[in-house]
Amino acid sequence: GKLIFTLEKNGTAHIKSVGLARVDILPR
Repeated sequence: GKLIFTLEKNGTAHIKSVGLARVDILPR
């Protein structure tokens, strides 16, 4: 599937897989 990666100003990364729920990766 297609992955969409976005990075917010607060440093939290979001990876979206089309058709699936969003996976949130917290900043270390």
